Amino acid sequence: MKKTGSRDEPALPRAASSPLRGSKAGTDFALGIAPSFRQYVSSYRPREDEIMAAALYANHDLGISRHAWAQASNVLGQYEAAVAIAVISARQAEGRIRSPGGYLRAMIDRQLRGELNLDRTLYGMRGAEA
Repeated sequence: MKKTGSRDEPALPRAASSPLRGSKAGTDFALGIAPSFRQYVSSYRPREDEIMAAALYANHDLGISRHAWAQASNVLGQYEAAVAIAVISARQAEGRIRSPGGYLRAMIDRQLRGELNLDRTLYGMRGAEA
């Protein structure tokens, strides 16, 4: 059990494999699909840690709770969770997602079942980035 706040909650396990499955989801790509991240980075070519910080700020804008972010970081990995937030931000801007928090939690559940293919999602979004 992991102590969080005033109650004990079971810690979610870290998935054995990355949901990116070897995909090169670099920082330029993350900014390409989620231009809203640009306002939170201080350089033209941000590092991964800057993208992760931008995702944390974007969570607030999207209405995603810190708890959901913490779970995603734990299960997906920190950078992978930031890429997931970039995907959610892009899809929400297109009007394709009504509940960003619910969408993130569904991604967490799929990753725990070994069914999340974030690499395929990113491949499908390459046209939006180009």
